[in-house]
Amino acid sequence: MKKIALVSATFLLLAGCEKPDHTKDLLNKVCDDLRGRYVCESIIFKGEPIDINGDGIVNTNLVEEFKTLNYARAMMETSQRIFPASDYDQETFFDLEIPMQAVDFDKRTNEYRTGISGSGMFISFSYKVDNSGAVTYMAHNERDSELWEDWTEEVSNIDNKFTHGESIVRFRNGILIALVNCAYYDYNTETFIQGQAEFTYGRVSYSLY
Repeated sequence: MKKIALVSATFLLLAGCEKPDHTKDLLNKVCDDLRGRYVCESIIFKGEPIDINGDGIVNTNLVEEFKTLNYARAMMETSQRIFPASDYDQETFFDLEIPMQAVDFDKRTNEYRTGISGSGMFISFSYKVDNSGAVTYMAHNERDSELWEDWTEEVSNIDNKFTHGESIVRFRNGILIALVNCAYYDYNTETFIQGQAEFTYGRVSYSLY
């Protein structure tokens, strides 16, 4: 019995002396810079100033336009969560719910109508961290047909049809900038236009909940 106790004590002592696993220290460091909750700070349209709320004022910072569309404004104020990767080269997904104008196209009259409150749409991205600490980003654009409907007389949410993620421009030090291909009805020119916008998000908390 004494021999068994001695062997057990020796095993526990050796186990307690094992060196901690530091193989994921770099991964954790990189992910700590990415993780957290983010909120939209600006939406810069990379083109001529446009008017998407019909108030007669044009802007390139579309935050000013979406502020008057209640549902769309709520999308800007909702925090977006970025979770840390649990291993190297693991594809980790995150969604950005962006504000939308909610544009319908009437095939009978060739006219566009916009929702009074706007809407929202999820844009999906993912990232991977390799064992050198380098981060790569990918946009995922399945363009789910349920996001817009092509009816006999109209196309509903036609702006969703032409909106999808392009790339991550920057993601470090609590700042996330996503380049998104967008579509809007411009009241200033009375045309449906397509272009790109940079959505900038700032981290408001490291906590994910």
